[in-house]
Amino acid sequence: MSKRGIQVSQKADLPELTKLLAKELKLVPEGISDEEKGAETVRLILRNLGSLTQYLAQLLGLYGSGHGPGYFRTSITSG
Repeated sequence: MSKRGIQVSQKADLPELTKLLAKELKLVPEGISDEEKGAETVRLILRNLGSLTQYLAQLLGLYGSGHGPGYFRTSITSG
């Protein structure tokens, strides 16, 4: 975002960053005309992207160290 000259609060969370990025890239669902082929599918994908980032933020809150990407206090295991 900084390369595009967009100022973002250092307190911005992952869902907020996703919304800003989608708006900057003109991916917002409102920008898709109904006449476009697959418009409803694109809208659903973009809405779910917002939800996905919210869930990722929740996981980072539970497992992340808060010190940048790639550092975890513990890992998630199956079973």
